[in-house]
Amino acid sequence: MITNCLEDYNQRIVMEYRYVHLYKWEEVAEKTHYSWAGVFKVHDKALKRLVEQYPFEPEQKREENQDANIQTL
Repeated sequence: MITNCLEDYNQRIVMEYRYVHLYKWEEVAEKTHYSWAGVFKVHDKALKRLVEQYPFEPEQKREENQDANIQTL
């Protein structure tokens, strides 16, 4: 999902370091040569982009929708 959705290299590498390689935030900052604030700024933009591509629906909302769908059958 990270590779397919994020065209921006910096966003992709921050997300991969954090969520694929499971680096700590300090390690992500060190490897990308960003400050902490810079890492979080790039991370925030990447999350927004991912949500645009894959809208998030909270579990409770999903259950309500499933219940409504079952009742209409």
